[in-house]
Amino acid sequence: MTLTSKKFVTCLAVVALSFSAFSTSAFAATKTWTNNTLTNWDKPISGTFTAEKISSTLAYNELDFWWSASQVDYMSWVANYPTFDFRDNGKSALDSGGGASSNLPDPKFDFEDDNSDGKVDEIEVVAVGKAEIQDLVDYNFYASWSKSGSSNPYMIAYSSMSGSPLFPGGDFNTIPNSTDSLAGHYWNDLSTMSTLMLDQSYIPTWDEKMEILNQIELQSNDSEGQVVSPSYKGLKTADDIASYISLADSVLSSAVDQEYKYKITFNKPLTLEEVTTMNEQNQLSSSVFYARAFNEKGDRVTIALNGLNEDVLKQIVENQNLDFKGFIEIEGQASSDDLKKARDSEANIFSVEIGTEGIQPNGLYWKLENTRN
Repeated sequence: MTLTSKKFVTCLAVVALSFSAFSTSAFAATKTWTNNTLTNWDKPISGTFTAEKISSTLAYNELDFWWSASQVDYMSWVANYPTFDFRDNGKSALDSGGGASSNLPDPKFDFEDDNSDGKVDEIEVVAVGKAEIQDLVDYNFYASWSKSGSSNPYMIAYSSMSGSPLFPGGDFNTIPNSTDSLAGHYWNDLSTMSTLMLDQSYIPTWDEKMEILNQIELQSNDSEGQVVSPSYKGLKTADDIASYISLADSVLSSAVDQEYKYKITFNKPLTLEEVTTMNEQNQLSSSVFYARAFNEKGDRVTIALNGLNEDVLKQIVENQNLDFKGFIEIEGQASSDDLKKARDSEANIFSVEIGTEGIQPNGLYWKLENTRN
């Protein structure tokens, strides 16, 4: 299959959904929340958690949410990043988390096996580009799951704050006591997608958002600032990025021949065939594949695949009616010699970052796009 810019219409079932501030129609298996404590900025002021079965063994989860102006202001005071994750609460029922996407700015995804049983039981997204988050703007986080057997997993969504990785190549770290449960769904309670032609999920209107805001009293709490590492966050211009890449190139060129965690950024979106060939010919052992798409409003959507699964990619694009552009980054673990070879021989590679002391491999495509806009 070759994905193009074709847009797809998603078919889903409908039920009535009652919000505390308004009533409207939405999907089966949709739950909502409202956050009355705006100083708790990582938990958006309001949102919905929608879940549907695509088949008897495959389901999707989607969060749709927005922040108030006060929350965005509080967010700017601290170094931590807003984070969302879907979890198999029992950590045993789901076979895998196949893919995810989000229109959050500069998102970083993680597919986690929390109990080391070989199954992905948590899918996480961190909005590293939080400085670009705007109030009253609709954001989303989408993920797909598969399962086998007759188990009835409880899929639950959380928001939290994350700090930067403790070591190069490490995961973003959840700040203790910052996790908030948003909503959850049991697998057996989900309906299967119908043939009704509807939008993917309910998005509140501006007036409905204003009504929610008017019902919430702002509670003032103390908030302490934290020191932010400037190396990646400070990249604004093409010259900034060029200097950053020069440092990353020097680190890779002097690296001893051993395996490193890496992020490779392409200079343009690549096709599935192109990224497959690059990965195989250079022995890159890529584990997560990032792709660029746009939603119907023209927002950038970043897709992350836990392995290069064409069926999961197609399902994400179709279910969200996305305009798919191509693959933009890959991450994994490979030898420094193979990474040097790829960097020096592949014309479509923009940068190669490896995890060593002083360098955290982040991926640069979002930053690169910002300089081109």
